[in-house]
Amino acid sequence: EHLEERRKGNDFYRQKKFGEALKQYERALGIVELVVGMSGYDQKEIDKNRIATYLNIAAVNLAVKNLGQCIAYCGKAIDLDGGNIKALLRRSKAYTMRHEYASAKEDLERVKDLEPWNAEAEEELRKLRKAVEKSKVEQK
Repeated sequence: EHLEERRKGNDFYRQKKFGEALKQYERALGIVELVVGMSGYDQKEIDKNRIATYLNIAAVNLAVKNLGQCIAYCGKAIDLDGGNIKALLRRSKAYTMRHEYASAKEDLERVKDLEPWNAEAEEELRKLRKAVEKSKVEQK
C-alpha cells in the first residue's frame, strides 16, 4: 500500500508538482511507520521502505529549498543506515545551500570513504570548494 503512495508521489515529483508529491510521500510514511516487523528480516524490509520514504521527502524539501526539513529527513535515513550514500549526498547539498560548509564536507568525505569512485561526491566537493572560495571573497 505504501508503495502505491510512493509511486504516485514519484509521478508528481517528476512533474515538479512538489506539494502533491510531499502529500503522497507523507501518506506513505504514515503507513510505513505503523508497520512493525515480526522478525529481523521483516524489520530490515520495513526500515528499507522507511529510508526510501525519508529520502523521497528529503528530495522534495531540497527541490523547494526547505533545507532544514531536507537535513532532518536525511538524518532520519542516516540514523537507520549510517552508510546511505543518497542521504549523505542530499544532506551535503542542503548544508552547502545553507552555507554550512564544514557539515557538507563531512558528509561528502563520508561518501568518499564508502565509495572512493563516487563521481557525484567529486562534483559536490568541487562545488563546495567553489562556494567556500566565493564566501571568503564576499567576506572581504
